[in-house]
Amino acid sequence: MRKVHLFAAALAVAAVSPVFAQSFNFDTDQSASFTTTIASSTNDAAANYNYDYSTHVQFNGPAVTIPTAPNSTGGTTRGVRLAANTINVGDTTDVDAVAIYPTVAPPVGSNWEMVFDTWINYNGPAAGGSGSTQGIIFGAADTTAVQPKLSAGPITGTGFYFSLMAEGGASQDYRFYNGTSSIAASTTTAGISWFGFPGTDSVAAAYNHLNSNWQTFFAAPADLPPGVFETAGAPGKQWITVKMSVAGSNVTIGIKRPGDTTFTTVGTATVVTGAVQPFVGYSDINTGQASPIGDFNDQFAVFDNLSVQVVSDASGWTIYN
Repeated sequence: MRKVHLFAAALAVAAVSPVFAQSFNFDTDQSASFTTTIASSTNDAAANYNYDYSTHVQFNGPAVTIPTAPNSTGGTTRGVRLAANTINVGDTTDVDAVAIYPTVAPPVGSNWEMVFDTWINYNGPAAGGSGSTQGIIFGAADTTAVQPKLSAGPITGTGFYFSLMAEGGASQDYRFYNGTSSIAASTTTAGISWFGFPGTDSVAAAYNHLNSNWQTFFAAPADLPPGVFETAGAPGKQWITVKMSVAGSNVTIGIKRPGDTTFTTVGTATVVTGAVQPFVGYSDINTGQASPIGDFNDQFAVFDNLSVQVVSDASGWTIYN
């Protein structure tokens, strides 16, 4: 369990008590504390709330060993495993996704922060295999009935979310969705800045893992021992810790890589208000499936050590991990 400290900036530094704080380490089945939504007409997505990720055996690609998450204690290796478009073989009906909403009472309001560890796995070696492009999603919606996914068209609901593709297999590997009544992907610079973009890069470059900023931030190692990620510019096959800080309509995304002691801000966005139900999830980006069938086993994301902190004033607090 991570230690969480909240500090207020004043004439004298004083501790600030959160209005609400809740955390989930998934060492036991905590499904009763979540609402699970599946965006799939064929129900082709799933959440396993007590998955021992140390048992994963990679079917396609270099061997993968998933160690204990960076904010776990005692070497525990259980988390919630999310998978999409991997159950119904031959199902190419629609884009499949699963999202889980932690029970937050009262709703988070305007000033809050969500932190989680995540491992995004994929089939194949560096750059992935057949049908490998899937990714995590995280954000907030106005109700837990909203079914977020990485679709080309808008989805019904009010809210916002971000996505990180596992292996850099999309033209836009880092995405932002936002809207009132209809949530749609941003294909321009409107509302989102990744690593300070815009600048000299094109829109496509800033959203892609080949962008120099992403290549530097997720720099692939020279060797590939088990459990070490493979694709430069992409977050897959390694533990990262993600922090999403919300202050009214302003959101900041920070990421810790393995070995980091502080978060690096990778994105800022302007979002709709009224999104009071935080969530994390996992989504395919199209109707295609991995091949051969055994590759399905390699396509998933694990979330561990998820926490939500709410305060009345976001100007003077920070979560330290």
